[in-house]
Amino acid sequence: SFNSVGEQNTAVGFSALNKLTTGSGNTALGKLAGSNLTTEKNNIAIGNRGVAGESNTIRIGAAAQKKAFICRDQRSHGSWRGRGGG
Repeated sequence: SFNSVGEQNTAVGFSALNKLTTGSGNTALGKLAGSNLTTEKNNIAIGNRGVAGESNTIRIGAAAQKKAFICRDQRSHGSWRGRGGG
């Protein structure tokens, strides 16, 4: 598809945001990232195809991922970890 109306979209990766027709403000990183999005707005899809009809959402990873860790440098900022599951 060709996005002829939407603006400020960024797609990096094979077929990233390939079905987007009018959506704006979307960012997709990775193979097929955001490929389920068509008219949605303000999504971030990293390694995830996204969900049609869903806007203002961040999706990271696919169903195969079962854990996520977010860490900061202990030397200057302390540390914390977040863990998410499938």
